[in-house]
Amino acid sequence: MVRAKFVVESYETRKSNTRDPESEELRTLTLTAVSDGSEENKKFFRWTPNGKITIGILNPEAWKQLELGKSYFVDFTEAPDATTTK
Repeated sequence: MVRAKFVVESYETRKSNTRDPESEELRTLTLTAVSDGSEENKKFFRWTPNGKITIGILNPEAWKQLELGKSYFVDFTEAPDATTTK
């Protein structure tokens, strides 16, 4: 597993289908890897991935859990191949 620390940099909320006024709202969040601000952040920047994550979320309850300006850990673990049956 690789653990990285990202901060919610920005978000945009819009209709998921711009042609349908009744469509659900989609919030697109942009997270960037932490780089400074604390010794912990400097450590993560030095030893784990840096970059940007963009994610679209339809669930407003999930939006509340990812606040603008707050940091979150992102864990990368291998997922089983969906085509493999056991």
